[in-house]
Amino acid sequence: MAFTLDSIGQSSGREESSLTLNRPVSRRKYLSHSDLLEVTEMLWLLMESNVPMAEALAGLIAQTPENATKRREILSAIYEDVQAGKPLSEAMAGFPRDFGAVYTQMIQAGEISGGLPDSLKRLHEFLEQDRKIRSSFISAMIVPGVMLLFTISAVLVLLIGVVPKLEVIFAGKEHLLPAISRFMFWLSLVIRGDWPWLILGTAALILGGVALWKNATVREQLSVVFMRVPIFGQMYRETIVARVVNVLGALLTRNVPMLESLGVCSMLSNNVVYKRLWLEALERVQAGEPLSSCMAGSGVFPEFFSQIVRVGERGGNLGQVLSQFAVGLNERTLRRITNTSKLIEPIMTVIMGIVVGTIVFSFMLPILRIKDTIG
Repeated sequence: MAFTLDSIGQSSGREESSLTLNRPVSRRKYLSHSDLLEVTEMLWLLMESNVPMAEALAGLIAQTPENATKRREILSAIYEDVQAGKPLSEAMAGFPRDFGAVYTQMIQAGEISGGLPDSLKRLHEFLEQDRKIRSSFISAMIVPGVMLLFTISAVLVLLIGVVPKLEVIFAGKEHLLPAISRFMFWLSLVIRGDWPWLILGTAALILGGVALWKNATVREQLSVVFMRVPIFGQMYRETIVARVVNVLGALLTRNVPMLESLGVCSMLSNNVVYKRLWLEALERVQAGEPLSSCMAGSGVFPEFFSQIVRVGERGGNLGQVLSQFAVGLNERTLRRITNTSKLIEPIMTVIMGIVVGTIVFSFMLPILRIKDTIG
């Protein structure tokens, strides 16, 4: 599901900076989401207390742990640029993989309007909401993931450790075995005898899947398929819409021009379907159409979304309306993730029982047949 405010952009053109640490910035690592969240919160609180920008950055550098080398280097480079007279947004724009397009746009809008603390507060809210959704999703997937691994392990133990012993028992009595039992014997033989080829085949499938994913057409088709998956597809769509709409509302609230805001939304959308939609909306709005007409009938936004946009356009407060709509979507997404996790656990339990039970039953049945024959 997957894009965040701190994941936009390409590698910086800055090759060397004069740092407080007197060493070049490494481009091999980037700020983590938690680092960006903490930096944003601390900078917001310092700016809210009317601490000068350079002094606030110096305080951030001083409070950075010694082992957080990357964070210290980036903050030191930004501090040097601000000391040299550059705006904070321009200094951060030199690190697009750490401070993405949305981040720098919000900072720039705050600098222009004189409301930089408010912009930092809004960015902190974005990042915190993204962290909550990500944590909820990971927590929801932990139990099903553990159960899936347990099921696979149990199947492998049965096929590799138990089935070979049963082969001795059924030697010469293959005619008594049902089709499912013969299939289990064959599968066990394949896993035990051809496991190197199975590993190579799995690796080839993974590499082939990665290569296909790099193809834009294939990626678009897979994105469409995933968005239509029951339960998960709707949750995935709502997460994308909530994030992008929240950003669009925040940018418009900060008086960032509509066309520029739509361009940022297209960059934020990692999903090719939504990226294409925002680019088409950008062209149509540039041609004079209202945004609400661009959203109507899109098929990937909630049915009532275009009506909400229309209400905001008529009232002249589109930014505030979109921000409130995004808050509701975020809350709905969190509830859906929680409810989905509660639904998945019993489903996985049933599947695990069916799989393991089928393997056990496939050998209990011929044993019972042999017993009846002897009896």
